[in-house]
Amino acid sequence: MSDEIAEELKNLRRDLKDIFGYGSDTYRYRVRETNEVLKEIRDEISEIRKILEEIREIMNKSV
Repeated sequence: MSDEIAEELKNLRRDLKDIFGYGSDTYRYRVRETNEVLKEIRDEISEIRKILEEIREIMNKSV
């Protein structure tokens, strides 16, 4: 039983280290990378909206 508890404590320490310690840099990098991708997607959507607005204006003029 004490071996199991010791193993669980070891796993808990490892998990906490991953979340708050040395491993957290990896998570921060992934969050930054994800935010950059989301920004690129928002920029692309904005460009698509501009193009659609131009198309609407052209269509309205031709009618």
